[in-house]
Amino acid sequence: MAGSQVELMPVVKANAYGHDALACAPLLAAAGAPWLGWTSTEEGAAVRAVCPEPRILLMSGIFRGEQRR
Repeated sequence: MAGSQVELMPVVKANAYGHDALACAPLLAAAGAPWLGWTSTEEGAAVRAVCPEPRILLMSGIFRGEQRR
């Protein structure tokens, strides 16, 4: 309904709402999700390790000490 130019972004915060983010994220990527939404850098980094393809949108701030160099 949104059109062919729209990309959907599943929000997989809070450990996929209790459904195991490390299991859900690769399934969402395999289904074609180009983006995944997170609220913490720790969760995003953990999922990046098992799911390298989709882009990750961090939906909160990056706090001192959380950035990579």
